[in-house]
Formats: sequence, C-alpha cells, structure tokens
Amino acid sequence: MQPLLHIYQQLIEALDRAGPWVGLLLLRLLIGWEFLEAGLEKYNGQNWFGQVRDDFLFPFNLLPAEWSWNMATWFELVGGVALIVGLGTRFFALSLMVLTIVATAAVHWPADWSTLAELAQGFNHLPAAELPPEQVAEALLQLIANSHQALGDAHPQAACSYLVLCLLSDAAFSIHEGDCCLGLIEQSGTIDWLNSAHCAANWQGNLTHAEIAQAPSRHRLTRCFSARRASNPEINHWPLEPNQHWLLATDGFWAGLSPQEQQSFLRDGNLPAPPTDDDISCLSIITLPT
Repeated sequence: MQPLLHIYQQLIEALDRAGPWVGLLLLRLLIGWEFLEAGLEKYNGQNWFGQVRDDFLFPFNLLPAEWSWNMATWFELVGGVALIVGLGTRFFALSLMVLTIVATAAVHWPADWSTLAELAQGFNHLPAAELPPEQVAEALLQLIANSHQALGDAHPQAACSYLVLCLLSDAAFSIHEGDCCLGLIEQSGTIDWLNSAHCAANWQGNLTHAEIAQAPSRHRLTRCFSARRASNPEINHWPLEPNQHWLLATDGFWAGLSPQEQQSFLRDGNLPAPPTDDDISCLSIITLPT
C-alpha cells in the first residue's frame, strides 16, 4: 500500500509542477496552429491585399500591397511556429496581435448592415420603360454605386454580401459582391451553383462550392458592399429559358447545409436542428412557361 501512495504523491507533485505551463502550452499550440494555417494559405495563394489596402489602419495603408502581403505571410508562418515551440513568444504574440487588429478592421469586421431597405427602395427609381439588358445593367450598377455612398455615410463600419438577379423578357443577368450565390435547380432536384463566391478560399475562382464550403477561409470576403472599400460588383449574363427554377442563397444555405438538408429546407421551409449558426436564407424564383 505504501508504494502506491508514494507513486500517487509523486504523480500529484508532477501535475502541480506542470500545471503553470501545460495550460499555456495548449493555448500556444491552438493559436500557433491558427496563424500557421493562415500563413500557409497566403504562401500558397495569390496576393489580394490590393483590394483592401485602403481599409488597413494607419500606417499600414501607406505600404505597398506586396510588402503587406509578405509581412503578413511570414509573420504568420514564423510566428505560428515560434508560438508552437515556445521561442520569442512575447515578441511574436505582440506582432500577431497587431496583425490581427489590422485584419479585423479591414476584413473581418462583422458583415451585417442594420438594414438594406434604403437600397431596395432605390429600385423604384429605375426607368419604367423597356430597356436593352446592357442599359438595365448599367442603371443597376449606378444605383448600387449611389447607394454605396449613401449607406456608407450612415453605416461606416458595416458591410454585407448581396446578390441581384434581373430576369427580363429575353435575357437574364446577376450582379453580386460577397458570398451570396445563384443556382439553378434541375429537374432531379440537384442545385447547379452558377456564380463564384468572393472569399479568400476561392481567390482563384476555380473551386467548386462543395470545396469552398470545407475551407475555413471562406468566411474572409475579398469583395463586399462596405463603406471601407470600393464597390466592385461582378456581373454575369445567363441564358433564359421557360420553367427555369432559380435559387438565390446565403452562404449559410449553400455552404452550411448538406445537399439533403438543402432539399429539406426547400421542401419544408425550415430545419428542426440547423447545423450552422450562419443565416440560412434563400429565394426561389420560377420563370413562366411560354
């Protein structure tokens, strides 16, 4: 019995000695891996800082985008490894904290407007006469640009994704910024997603929506409707046919739900236990038969 008590006491003493640094070790491993993963994405990716450089806090907004990209990449790579192994932790913790503050102000701020009612009201000012698709698109882009300025003044820290689908008598086109996506529902029920999501995971524009949904960096938008960056809408033209079933969806729908859950949501209008905290919204539109 005495040997067992001795082993128990030694174990307790070892745990007491380890206590002060085990918790910090786990925290360093977690944070270090997050920054290392972000650095690897930048190292293997393409520089998109040029689109958001003006949103960086002073004095980083004065640096060339290439400098900022390389600094962020290598501080995340080297700093992530240093935090994991425990070298220079105070220096790299402070450096990565500054990097995080700049990134939060420029890119990661919560992407929600308090309301888009003012933007929706602006569509009432479009010309009522029949116009060619190109002129309708130009009018919409001008409306979005005007609304961007007005809403930016009223909500200087806000941002959002948006998607506009315009169905004319003989043409269809979409305008979007951010991660709202347009799809067509086939007769089989399969959803064919058409437009690209403007996020860091899809910086090349060559990933499928299923691949983007698995990437943590999909939450980092490279384009959005924000007062802190220039508006840069993407416009796409689509073939228009009778009985087409269009679907406009938020990322909570196309990325947060499985194909089976998407079908259930479209059928029932809700899910008993949503698997994501993201906004799950969609708008279904069916064109009239000829």
